[in-house]
Amino acid sequence: MYDPEFNETFTMATKTSKWWEGGEPVWVTARKHGKRSAIYFWPGSETEIHGFFPNIWKKYNESDPFNNRIDTVIHWLLNDQADMVALYFHEPDYTGHIFGPNSTEVSKKVEEMDGWLGYLMKNLTDHGLWDNVNVIVTSDHGMAAVDVNSRVIDIYDYVDPRAIKLATSDGEILNILPVSGKEDEMVHNLTNHPHMTVYKKQDIPEHWHYKNNRRILPVLLVAEEGWLIVRNRTAYRQSNQRGAHGYDNQLSSMKPIFYARGPDFRRNYLAKPFNSIDLYPLMCKLLGIKPAPNNGTLDNTADILASSVTSSAMSNTLFLANILHEVAEFLTCMLGFILSFFSRF
Repeated sequence: MYDPEFNETFTMATKTSKWWEGGEPVWVTARKHGKRSAIYFWPGSETEIHGFFPNIWKKYNESDPFNNRIDTVIHWLLNDQADMVALYFHEPDYTGHIFGPNSTEVSKKVEEMDGWLGYLMKNLTDHGLWDNVNVIVTSDHGMAAVDVNSRVIDIYDYVDPRAIKLATSDGEILNILPVSGKEDEMVHNLTNHPHMTVYKKQDIPEHWHYKNNRRILPVLLVAEEGWLIVRNRTAYRQSNQRGAHGYDNQLSSMKPIFYARGPDFRRNYLAKPFNSIDLYPLMCKLLGIKPAPNNGTLDNTADILASSVTSSAMSNTLFLANILHEVAEFLTCMLGFILSFFSRF
């Protein structure tokens, strides 16, 4: 991702605060309200954002054993070290990229991760936490099968590399900053491929919420599901990936999941679909804190909450006392593209 004001490019390794402060993570909001946050491998948690780090955070280490992650979180909860805890796993996303979402390997990995979720649930139960914790299992994306040998679009088959000043994000989408005066010609030349759609920034579909920021470049290429857009076909084939995400968010293959269980949630209830941005105000509601300005809407998730949480007759004092006596704590765990976990105790 390129920022024309900074004249710099962002990667997931970037920890400079200025890149992260366009929004506010829930752990920062929690800290602003005097809540303690403990984050285990959540994107952005190693960066100071709006003047705050989490109270406890871990430097990302993919080789950290899953049982160690869970045991540490249980320790945090038992020792009252945080009001909000977040836990992240990179699987089965990692395996999905290598073998594809429909592979035997992914099926086995999902079964393994289900076992780790069971391990977490058992520990919560054994330590008397299970009925005092609100658990949310969700994810940040889905995954589609791809073929780097037969379904790859090399943009240099259609445009002169000298017409491109900068390009980012090879794969499902490609952002392009054309050389001055070359935008219209570039768009015209790229519109001929049947498995790729080309947008000028102002024409990007509204439902993506992806065009009102300076970091979105003037030309956006979007691949058809299962196809990839690259700048070097030969080099990309060497990646040999078989699973990818980042396609149109209306595709069923891109949909995340959501499960919730706990004293503040309704039981045996099938919720209507909502957007991931609605999770932030929901988390703030469970923590009893005021959310920062955001594009999510609590109304979209209010139906999943128990009546005691949503009732307007419940006084603020009773709610705050309830938090103080029951120790409002959160536990969030993202399992790649299949599972993510969030809880409150």
